Amino acid sequence: MAAISGVYDLVRSSVTTSTAITIQQVTTVAGTAIELTRSYVNQSTITTSAQTRIQLLRKSSAATVTSQTPTLRSVSMQASKCVGGATASGITATIEGTDSTVYDEEGFNVVNGWLYLPVPEERIMLVNTSVALKFPTAPTSAGYCSGQTWLEYAS
Repeated sequence: MAAISGVYDLVRSSVTTSTAITIQQVTTVAGTAIELTRSYVNQSTITTSAQTRIQLLRKSSAATVTSQTPTLRSVSMQASKCVGGATASGITATIEGTDSTVYDEEGFNVVNGWLYLPVPEERIMLVNTSVALKFPTAPTSAGYCSGQTWLEYAS
């Protein structure tokens, strides 16, 4: 297996969301594998308890998103190969693409948020595809923040 080339984040700052939508996706490129180490969703605009659902899933056809470049966890690392782009890594889908495998789907209270922090044996490894966070049904309207962290292996 190739060596880890870095640890990266894709963060979606507070964006008001009230529709079923892919809120962010990370898209890998040929010759690069990623291992998902953390995903989360929370909000900071409401204090009323409400339930909603989130999916962590693979996209067999990438969504069209607002481009966002992943950030480095350390300044000494090379830039991520999961670059931002309309059908690459980014936030807030305008066209959904095609959903595939749902790795995790959970209901959560919007006051508390949701955290996916798998033990190493349960980490999802992906090559040549997209991994996304999606509200499968319309959530309570709020300013949602979300993020994904991954290890990147470049050959």
